[in-house]
Amino acid sequence: MQKKCIGLFCALAIVAIASCRAEDVGPRPPNAAPGECWCLFTIPPVYKTVTEQKCVKPATCRMEEIPAVFETRTRKVCDQPASCTYETIPAVFKDEEYRVCVKPESCTTETIPPVFETRTRKVCATPASCTYETIPPVFKTEEYRVCVKPESCTTETIPAVYKDEAYQVCVKPASCTTETIPAVFKDEEYRVCVKPESCTTETIPAVYKDEAYQVCVKPASCTVETIPAVFKDEEYRVCVKPETCTTETIPAVYKDESFQVCVKPATCVKHPVPAVFETRTRKVCVCPEKCIKHPVPAVFETRTRKVCVCPKKCVKHPVPAVFETRSRQVCVCPAKTEWQKSDCDGKTNDPNVKIVQGQCWCLVTIPPVYKSEEYRVCVTPETCTTETIPAQFKEESYQVCVKPETCTTETIPAQFKEESYQVCVKPETCTTETIPAVFETRTRKVCCKPETCIKHPVPAVFETRTRKVCCKPETCVKHPVPAVFETRTRKVCCKPETCIKHPVPAVFETRTRKVCCKPETCIKHPVPAVFETRTRKVCCKPETCVKHPVPAVFETRTRQVCVCPERKVAHPVPATFRDEEYKVCVCPEKCVKHPVPAVFETRTRKVCVCPEKKVAHPIPATFRDEEYKVCVKPACQRSIPIPAVFETVEHQVCVCPERTEWRRTECKPKMTGSIEQKISNEKPVDAVFKPY
Repeated sequence: MQKKCIGLFCALAIVAIASCRAEDVGPRPPNAAPGECWCLFTIPPVYKTVTEQKCVKPATCRMEEIPAVFETRTRKVCDQPASCTYETIPAVFKDEEYRVCVKPESCTTETIPPVFETRTRKVCATPASCTYETIPPVFKTEEYRVCVKPESCTTETIPAVYKDEAYQVCVKPASCTTETIPAVFKDEEYRVCVKPESCTTETIPAVYKDEAYQVCVKPASCTVETIPAVFKDEEYRVCVKPETCTTETIPAVYKDESFQVCVKPATCVKHPVPAVFETRTRKVCVCPEKCIKHPVPAVFETRTRKVCVCPKKCVKHPVPAVFETRSRQVCVCPAKTEWQKSDCDGKTNDPNVKIVQGQCWCLVTIPPVYKSEEYRVCVTPETCTTETIPAQFKEESYQVCVKPETCTTETIPAQFKEESYQVCVKPETCTTETIPAVFETRTRKVCCKPETCIKHPVPAVFETRTRKVCCKPETCVKHPVPAVFETRTRKVCCKPETCIKHPVPAVFETRTRKVCCKPETCIKHPVPAVFETRTRKVCCKPETCVKHPVPAVFETRTRQVCVCPERKVAHPVPATFRDEEYKVCVCPEKCVKHPVPAVFETRTRKVCVCPEKKVAHPIPATFRDEEYKVCVKPACQRSIPIPAVFETVEHQVCVCPERTEWRRTECKPKMTGSIEQKISNEKPVDAVFKPY
């Protein structure tokens, strides 16, 4: 990898040198003086030997199998789980007496119809209302001013004042007539590279040596040996038939007893007692209380207010602009340059001096020509002063409601009359006569001892069986099989392939070409510009506008003003009543209930004092110890690193790349192909060099 990087670096250096040679080392030597000889020398590159380490065999690692670690532990195994034996305790009963309702309590209902009386009352035939009278509004005529045409201005335009002034116009600009002097050539010989310099490359093959190295033919592995599990026989008890009970039934014992039976229940005979009434007097409303509303008209007063007859307005008076006269320089003829004949004393090195056919011409700059002219400047622009004319008002009268329309209410009291009515002082009742019940004696069977069951337990049946118990579980033993390696031979490059370049010199031939001794030149003869005088208008005073205000036009109009708005006056209409008869329930319908007592009898029943229950007697579980294997540390692999193998390799590194430079040498006839000598002193340093 390092060798590739160094090769790439050298290639980039060569490209950079070629670009520098094309840019920095130009086609001619720097700072060359006339009469000097210069040669273009090629300086070969400089190399140095670098030693580096090359990885022949990379670092690897070998895997080593580490077997698992087991230890023996002990644990409790349940031979027989915990159980219980159950003992049944029978229930305990006792006799108790209780009353049973043979016939529930009831009653006989007697309905008494309601009592009504006829009365008279006032009914509203037509409710009280109002009739409304509409009073139309009252208007009055008033005058007011209306602006028919608003205030405006008429604008008078004052034209601008101009004056005539003369100025120079370039009709034909200054120019030059050009005289072409042809170039002068001479024949010269020069060398042309027919075949460029090249190299023949001789390839020296690389040198290799044989080296042995290990190749893994078969990687390391493990053979797994399975150790079968170890079992032992153990006996255990199995319940073939569970524990049961046989039940023996003992019949119930009964005895005869006497009891009373109601043949005819007790009854009640009710004798009614009539209600007691008395006559009373009460007031009845013949005509209800009512209200009569009397309207009170609204109160108005006359007030005065100001009405705008002519609104506020503004009149603008124009103020003319202020001008002042100023002077300025106007260019009549611009600056120009022209060629003029002159003496050649001491002016040969001046770039603005040219010698044409033995005559000296100088480039002379003629300054521009200015003249003064007056012009007007607006110091203060045209403005307006505003005059404010206040608004005009007049007084007018108008009606204001001081107190709104109201009404006074007159209350007419209600009218009553006396009427008689019956009131129940003592309601209707009844007296009750009780007739006793009739009973007879009967006989029935009573249970002295209820039927019972006796349970005889039948024990469970067990049998002994044998089963296999794992003493030692199945395990696996791994036997490592080492890897198999074989020795192979490969070729290793001791010395890389190289190339030797043998330079082949370039082939040149002599050719003839035309060389310009004196280039083609042009002599310019100046032609002066042609001017003519013209006249133009200059604004002495600009155009202005004068505004004359035109006052607004008003006219008097008439309109109706509401003095009193439209209103309604209410006239009350009293309500109308009529008499109607209606029934009043003096005594509502009622029901009188006569109670019938309930019939009871005494009975006997068995009551459970203590219910049947089972008592559990626990039997503890039986355990035994057994051994088993536990993996303390699982099998794993360990990596053993194998270091890499390196060898020392030498190679050449370019310290200074090949370059070319100009060097001053002696001028000898045999080196005319690569040397150029300056002979002519006619021109400055612009000497002609041959291409290399």
